[in-house]
Amino acid sequence: MVFTNSSRKMFIAIFALLMIVSLLPIVPSGNGSAGTGSDVELDPASSDDQVLKGEDFTHSVLLELFVTTWCDRCPTSEEASTELSMEYGDNFHYVSMVCDEVDEADQRSEDYAVETYPTAIFDGGDEDDRASENDSSSQSDKERYEEHIESCGNRDVSATPVALSVDVTDQGDGVMGVSYSATFTGSSQWFDCHIRVYVTERESRFPNIDDEPIPYGFLSYAFDEDLRLLPQVEQTDTTNVDTDGGDFDNIVIVAGIFDKRTGVEQYVVQTASTEIASSVIFTDVEHVPEDPDHNEDVTVSCEAMGDFEDIWVEVAPCTADACNAPYDVTMESDEDGSYFANIGSFDGDITIVHYWIRTEDSGGQKSKSAQYDIEFGGSGNDDDSSNIMMYGGGAVLVLGVAFAILFISKNKPNEELDDGVFGPDQDQLEAPVEESEGEVW
Repeated sequence: MVFTNSSRKMFIAIFALLMIVSLLPIVPSGNGSAGTGSDVELDPASSDDQVLKGEDFTHSVLLELFVTTWCDRCPTSEEASTELSMEYGDNFHYVSMVCDEVDEADQRSEDYAVETYPTAIFDGGDEDDRASENDSSSQSDKERYEEHIESCGNRDVSATPVALSVDVTDQGDGVMGVSYSATFTGSSQWFDCHIRVYVTERESRFPNIDDEPIPYGFLSYAFDEDLRLLPQVEQTDTTNVDTDGGDFDNIVIVAGIFDKRTGVEQYVVQTASTEIASSVIFTDVEHVPEDPDHNEDVTVSCEAMGDFEDIWVEVAPCTADACNAPYDVTMESDEDGSYFANIGSFDGDITIVHYWIRTEDSGGQKSKSAQYDIEFGGSGNDDDSSNIMMYGGGAVLVLGVAFAILFISKNKPNEELDDGVFGPDQDQLEAPVEESEGEVW
């Protein structure tokens, strides 16, 4: 095949356009389609180093979400907060203050004059979102919460820089050993602050109105006290907390340092958690099975270009009454970079199933793109689905390079291509990218 001069010029123009598009960050939009935005500034040349939102925040943001078990609007806010915690990783943490179940949570609500549920307090009152004030809002809870998180995360805390970490150990019989380490890294004489260390359950013992466990439900404080931090001096403390039969693997510790230089407790300057940050490859892929019984085996497979420690699937099958709590299924891998998991079949009349495909250690995650497929009973019916995930403009850049190499190869038929250019997924890169039905990054 021989290209004319005009076709070469057209190809160069298309390639240039692809390169320009690749510089635009691609972020999740509300309907799951691709869109541009400024939430994550991704440079294709260094996109390996930045995956999660909020990487440029001045500190990790804290949300105290005030809910009750009987609140009919609270599950939506809980779901939004959970999804945002996945997308922001270590840059955002939250606790659910279940006011009708835990006295300390109800007492904390008085500090913020909480009158309606849900009420979301960000960074100790720097931003808030109250149910009584957003009835007429056209935005979803997730959209509003994200705006609050972005505003708080960019607040200047340079006068009160704090390094903070927390840890938890299992002492047996539901007793947890909780410790914190706080260091004021500023240059002033000292920093007066207040520390709150929240003991929570990832899937709490408190069900919401949909009969689902309230996520990150607050049990009690491990620490709730004033501190005076001296510059460059690490301050630590440890205590035991009886969680009344809590499961160690389900316990998550969240800590927040509140500014108290004026004598009055003010905004959060740093947050930490024992939760492992993870990068969401695909967020909340919804599937409506054709057969309500949904008794066929389900296999989820994923082909990912890049380095992964672990990939797993979180599954939440929903009946007409409620969604079961998500459970983890580790995906096994083979030598060609493919991952798969057999989910098995579900009992009962399933109306919808939620799938999350996730990977740990987002900081070391180097994938530019991945593709998943969900197969039901090996039937190859219309239930099968396939999506493409992209981080920033990286995948577009890869496609542009692929087209460029293809162009050169067509004009230099006597030169062989380097087999390592495309890696094991050459066919996938040369194929057109399908429109995504799920979350696109």
